[in-house]
Amino acid sequence: NVHQQMHEYWTPHHGDRALGASYDSYSVRWTGSSVAMPDFEPYAAAKALEWAIKSAATASEPTVTVLLLPNYGRDGGNTAYMPTVQSHPHLCKHLITIPASLVNLQPPANMLGS
Repeated sequence: NVHQQMHEYWTPHHGDRALGASYDSYSVRWTGSSVAMPDFEPYAAAKALEWAIKSAATASEPTVTVLLLPNYGRDGGNTAYMPTVQSHPHLCKHLITIPASLVNLQPPANMLGS
């Protein structure tokens, strides 16, 4: 799930290196500006958030990471990662909740052979 104009992308799958991907985004500090969309599992969302916080807290350059994370509850507070967000108000900001009815995740057209 990478846009054709992305100059760099990371994947948890070692075999994707043959397609130009970098492997294991948790092997490097996330610095500069980036977008992360981990698997929609509670553990993956919490791990990505914690890595983004650690990266920003130790970065020597301005850093912003936009995370696209699932909202498992009606109010967003019923997630494994919200306590982490709330305990780091100087590093974390909830920007928006997109209602599930407006989210239509589909494979990119170039992956469908169109």
